[in-house]
Amino acid sequence: MVRVLIDATAIPADRGGVGRYLDGLLAGLVGPGGAGAEVSVVCQGPTTRTSPARRAQHSGPASLERRPVRLAWEQVGLPRLARRRRVDVLHCPHYTQPARPAVPTVVTHPRRDVLHHPQLHSPVKARFFRTATRFAAKRAAGLVVPSAATRDELGRLVGVPAQRVTVAPHGVDRVTFHPPSDADVATLRRSLELDDRPTSRSSAPSNPARTCPT
Repeated sequence: MVRVLIDATAIPADRGGVGRYLDGLLAGLVGPGGAGAEVSVVCQGPTTRTSPARRAQHSGPASLERRPVRLAWEQVGLPRLARRRRVDVLHCPHYTQPARPAVPTVVTHPRRDVLHHPQLHSPVKARFFRTATRFAAKRAAGLVVPSAATRDELGRLVGVPAQRVTVAPHGVDRVTFHPPSDADVATLRRSLELDDRPTSRSSAPSNPARTCPT
C-alpha cells in the first residue's frame, strides 16, 4: 500500500478551489471504491480539515496562517513530517514544494493563468508562481494538471516534457450536481414565483432579430 502525505497548509479556512479539489482527491484515494492508499494530510489547523481523511490528519503550527511562516515551514517542517510518517510520496497541490523533500514529490499545477496571463495577478505573485513552477518542473517526480492545455503551456513556457505531466481533469460531484428531477424544477419554480408562467418557448419569436427596431 502506498503511503501518501498531502500538504494542505496552503488552503485557508474558506476552502477555495484547491480545497474543493482536495476534497474530491481524498474521496477518490480513501473513500468507498477509492485507490486504497494510506493517506495523511497536514493542514493549517482544525478549520481546514477535510472529512475523508480526518482520522489521519496533522495540524501544523498556528502561525501557518501567515504566508511567510508557511513557506518557511514547508521547507523545514514538512520534510521532517514526511520522514517521521515514513511516507512513499509527498503531494503538494498548490505549485510549491520543499527544496529537499526527503521523499519523491508530486506537485499539482492547478491553473494556467499564472503562466499564460500573468497580468491578471500582482507582479510579485506572478513572479513567485512562475519561479515555483520552474522549480517543481526540475525537482518534482511528477506534475499533475487539470487539462491538456495546461500541460502544453508548461512545456512551452517552462520546458516540462509531456511525459512527466499527468493530465487529471477535474471531476464532477454527482451528489451535488446532477440533472434536475421534475420535483427539483417544481421547487425552483415555486421559489422564483414562476408557477403560473408557461415553461414552453414555442411562443417565442423564431427570429428575435426581426423584433428589434432598425
